Amino acid sequence: MRRSWVLGLGICTLAGCTRKDIVYAGDVATPRGSASEVVTLAYAPRGAQYLGDLEASCEAPDAGLEQASLSDVLCTQSLLTAALRQVTAEVGGSLLLGVECSSGEPQHTAVVNDPPVTKAYCTGVAAVGHAGGLKPLPSAELGLAESSVLDAWAIQIRTRLSPGARSLAVQAPHGIAPGRPSQIVPRLPAFDRPYAAISASCENLCDTQALHSALAAAAAHLGAAHVVIGECVQSEKLKECTGVAGSPHL
Repeated sequence: MRRSWVLGLGICTLAGCTRKDIVYAGDVATPRGSASEVVTLAYAPRGAQYLGDLEASCEAPDAGLEQASLSDVLCTQSLLTAALRQVTAEVGGSLLLGVECSSGEPQHTAVVNDPPVTKAYCTGVAAVGHAGGLKPLPSAELGLAESSVLDAWAIQIRTRLSPGARSLAVQAPHGIAPGRPSQIVPRLPAFDRPYAAISASCENLCDTQALHSALAAAAAHLGAAHVVIGECVQSEKLKECTGVAGSPHL
């Protein structure tokens, strides 16, 4: 069956599924396993059957984080490659071939006073075949479950600094090298002060743990060491979790 997918918003039609910033164009076979079983190779082994072409991309804010997707906050080649592996598994592939990744230079957006952003993207080919005894490479630690990797494009993060707080965000080179996520704690340490209110939400009722990971990643992006998870609420179409980031440096 031939399909074209644009993945990110979770909208599916007879023509396929649409989600922002993940694109798949090709055939869909019977799923054979999970993303952890997909073998990544530079070239196609003899007898491999081509399924389709893949592309994943993200744009990482260099500074403040008023609103962004989790994929923007975690924008790395590791995340993009993990997304390609996940889509490969979902379309029935067992091989991910010829992965190439690159990132652009910071570019100012059209909105006045918006921080510059950098776009990173990876491409590859989904295929079915035997890897000649080669085993899958271990996945990078992303703070997300394998099944939740694609949720990163659906989860929206919003932040609001506390009154009087100054930005603590540390700009990584080209905005695509986030640090470790902030530590999730039951309450802020005595030396911390509330620094920012954070919310993480998704419309496709994604995993709660993925929303918690989004709060920790957003807090780290803001430069906070700790985050307290608040309540999570769920309606028919939306799930949202809130948290408070803390820092002694205000």
